[in-house]
Amino acid sequence: MLGQIFDAKELTQKLKATVQRTGKLGFTSETLEALHIQQGTHIRIAEDTESKRILWMGVMQEPAENAFPVNKAGDYYYVNTTKLFEKIGIDFKKKNCMYDMSRYPDYDEAIGGVCYKMQLRVTD
Repeated sequence: MLGQIFDAKELTQKLKATVQRTGKLGFTSETLEALHIQQGTHIRIAEDTESKRILWMGVMQEPAENAFPVNKAGDYYYVNTTKLFEKIGIDFKKKNCMYDMSRYPDYDEAIGGVCYKMQLRVTD
């Protein structure tokens, strides 16, 4: 019996966010499109209870309590997360830090937006 047909576009997307040397969280163009990020979008970020290498991000199209506004400079969209990354100990000034992202709809209600798991990847 035929079951669910998987969405190849959804499953092959490489969603990423990069922590800039300034501590701002920037998004690739593919990620901007997939997450519908634009000026006026807000991002809520939560810690993971089990791993310091994981964050949870909720994308909201309206302002929300405890959410970061998305800013735009030219064609570049970013979130001013410098103090957040300093607080959780991400060495963005000396290391290349990026997050691989994947959709987690089961957590939409808990985070108050469209939820994504952010898995930290660090290189020298």
